[in-house]
This record gives sequence, C-alpha cells and structure tokens, in this order.
Amino acid sequence: ADGTLVETGAECKEGMEYSYKGIWGYHPLIVTFANTGEVLRLRNRSGNRPSHEGAAEMFDECIALCRQAGFKSILLRGDTDFSQTQHLDRWQEQGDVHFVF
Repeated sequence: ADGTLVETGAECKEGMEYSYKGIWGYHPLIVTFANTGEVLRLRNRSGNRPSHEGAAEMFDECIALCRQAGFKSILLRGDTDFSQTQHLDRWQEQGDVHFVF
C-alpha cells in the first residue's frame, strides 16, 4: 500500500486541496499486488489527507479478495504510517495475515 501525491494545475477540480508539501492536487491511496503490480484497490482523496486514512479498510477488502482467490498466506506491506496497532493485532490473530511496515 502507498499514498502518493499527485500534483495538478487544474484548480477548479472537485476534491483537490493543498498537501502538507504545499502541492495542489490529490493524495490517492493505492493497494497493489506485489507480484504483478496489479491495482487491487484505489481511492482518490484530496491532497490534504494523511497516508493511513482508510488504509485499514482497504487492507481488509484486499485480504478478503486474496482469500477468495485461494491464497493461503497474505503479506501486507507499507510504510510506518500504515502500522495502526489495533489493526496489526487483529490481522496477526487471523493467522494467515503477516505484515512488514
């Protein structure tokens, strides 16, 4: 998972905002399948949103998707902004979910 800043010059677009870096644009949250780079989930957000916002819910959706596809073990990766203790404990208890942040 990763949040990235996407700069744009179109000041009249809905949902755009200044980021913490002063960039005018969006801050989408993207969850991809590491083996292929395939996008599993994408949520477009305004530029002033924190990276972790909505990440746990998107991880949950991707965990369910991977289980439906038959995966027996799931590894979540992201930077430290995604390491929210309540969710890490919950995922660890599931037994088939592991994480590296």
